[in-house]
Amino acid sequence: MLKANQRRRGTALDSVDVLSNLGAVYESQADWEEALRYYHMARTIEEQENRLSGLAWTYHHLGMSFMGLKQLDSAKYYLDRAHQLAVNSQHLVTEVEVLESLTYWFSKSGIADSTEWYLARHNERKDELYANQMAENLQTSLEKYDLERLKSAVVLEKERVGRARAESENRRFLIIILIGALLAVCTMLVLGFRFHQQKRYINQMELNVKEQQLVEMEAKADLESLKAMLQGQEKERNRIARDLHDRVGNLLATLKLSLTKNKEEENTPHVDLVNQTVKEVHNIAQDLSGDLIENYGLILALKELKQKVERSTGLEMHLYLDERTDDCNKASSLEIYRILQELTANTLKHAEATQISLQTLRIENSLNLIYEDNGKGFDPGQIKEGMGSRNIRSRIDLLKCTYQVDSQPGRGTIVILDVHV
Repeated sequence: MLKANQRRRGTALDSVDVLSNLGAVYESQADWEEALRYYHMARTIEEQENRLSGLAWTYHHLGMSFMGLKQLDSAKYYLDRAHQLAVNSQHLVTEVEVLESLTYWFSKSGIADSTEWYLARHNERKDELYANQMAENLQTSLEKYDLERLKSAVVLEKERVGRARAESENRRFLIIILIGALLAVCTMLVLGFRFHQQKRYINQMELNVKEQQLVEMEAKADLESLKAMLQGQEKERNRIARDLHDRVGNLLATLKLSLTKNKEEENTPHVDLVNQTVKEVHNIAQDLSGDLIENYGLILALKELKQKVERSTGLEMHLYLDERTDDCNKASSLEIYRILQELTANTLKHAEATQISLQTLRIENSLNLIYEDNGKGFDPGQIKEGMGSRNIRSRIDLLKCTYQVDSQPGRGTIVILDVHV
């Protein structure tokens, strides 16, 4: 039984090494999602086997992968756990690496005081690491030197029998000079090595800063491109809405006038069909246009959406709206409204639901929205991203908000948005 457990443990640890190496490969390629998948599998095995030193390394790289995905809260959680494990296990190398990552996290988060503290702590522990390494190297050198000196002493002891005391004194003086020279050389090597490492560290930090600036510039350019694309979509929506209202609406009005020249024909099926078409064109134009948000605010627009959904589908839609929902600026309100339009459309198309509820809650500088339906639900991992989902994702990136989907087959769907306003 003991041998079987040992074989199982050995196999599990070999699997951890393979999973960790795969995670490191994907992390080096900036494929954060795949890296996280392998790191999580390695973490599960290490937690089962209580492999603390390996867990500290895995937590550290989980945190760095979440940093790559810009999920700072998750990154901070795993970096803190990695730091605690490294301290508890007295693994100084891992602790120095984690402190550097925490310094970068606080720098990325704009927390200057914590950035300075962790940078100072990182330098302190790094100096301690270098000191320990140099002490070990020096101890090894001294032990080697002592061994050589012992061998020389044996030979010298045999030779000293036939030599005079003066020669013995000269030899002792020579040994003292050699030891002093060795210590001087060692001191110079230590100082030179430390200077080289500090210079290398400074150069690396400067390179990291430049790389970070480049990443931020690219992210800013992507955001501007996304913003321009969505603004272009809104302009096109408004243009189509105006064309529907002005051109198609006028044509339908002319058609209705033509059909109702005779009073006997005012209530014919043809006139009813034209009236229904006029209403439908009006509704489509209103859905496409952002004028409702611009003129009356998000709350009224959501109430109008509720009426349309209930009137056209018979589905119940319940609103629980914080009166401060309209405090959002017009641009953010429009993006939020478009996201909720997409969610409602998905429910109507796919969920087979009978009820929808929407709740908004203003908490300090955030607006929290909870959208829920009682439909058939779905497995988020099995759904391919379509145009509607891509539109939602684009607007979420523009708003820089958090977006969570909780759904299972047979249980309905809950979507939570947290928008900074």
